[in-house]
Amino acid sequence: PKPAVCWGHGIVMGGGIGLMSGASHRVATPKTRLAMPEITIGLNPDVGGSWFLSRLPGGLGEFLALTGASLNAADALEVQMADFALRHEDHGAMLEAIAVTQWQADAAADRAALSRLLQAHALPETDLPASPVRQHRARIRELIGVHQRVQDLAPRLSALATDADPWLAQAGTAFTKGSPTSAALALELQRRLRHAS
Repeated sequence: PKPAVCWGHGIVMGGGIGLMSGASHRVATPKTRLAMPEITIGLNPDVGGSWFLSRLPGGLGEFLALTGASLNAADALEVQMADFALRHEDHGAMLEAIAVTQWQADAAADRAALSRLLQAHALPETDLPASPVRQHRARIRELIGVHQRVQDLAPRLSALATDADPWLAQAGTAFTKGSPTSAALALELQRRLRHAS
């Protein structure tokens, strides 16, 4: 019943995102870099990844699993992998504010109180780096499609390696160099767990 904050500053990858996804209040900072890069080392994105990635809209979960593409704070807010963006320099002040808050031992009231504390220090979106996900959302949806097999997706994702956009090119390169077994497993796990509890 207690609210839990996960403060995701810097590199938040693999299990870090898994921890973040389970928290009631997820914080990103301007230096946050979220990714599920397991395809590059022959593993599959889990620690909850098969569940939460499958719930991202427009094929984004599949794209992230297959390419290991990294997300910044604006992306995390855009796809609801983070709830708030704060300056990392405010971390100490937030801990102090949490320590002096009078908690009610009522789950809903305490979650709302914590949300108010974090929102009071939240950065406006204009203070965050631009969101590549927002910029390329329609293209990702077209690339991934619906009910596609890895062999159908592979040529399209590999072609990204020569894209003019650096974020897409890096995603395409990671897919091309990644483990084909990991790609097939990541895709299948997301499809099997999309409607799981």
